[in-house]
Amino acid sequence: MIRAIHAMFEATKEGNWLLGTSNAQKASIERGLKDMEIGNTIPHEEMEKIYSKWLIKNMVGRGKVDLFSHY
Repeated sequence: MIRAIHAMFEATKEGNWLLGTSNAQKASIERGLKDMEIGNTIPHEEMEKIYSKWLIKNMVGRGKVDLFSHY
């Protein structure tokens, strides 16, 4: 995963980040774009609520994340 992110970052510097992606990643991007076109999306605010509940349930209680460490 880190290698894939690094490859995309390096390709971005060269002007075409898509060159650093695998066929599976390209297919996933295409599916996401099609979902956007037909309105099959979840609003950002709703995802924030879902993710924050998951984060609190799965990470904070296990000492993996301190939600207030940056304050």
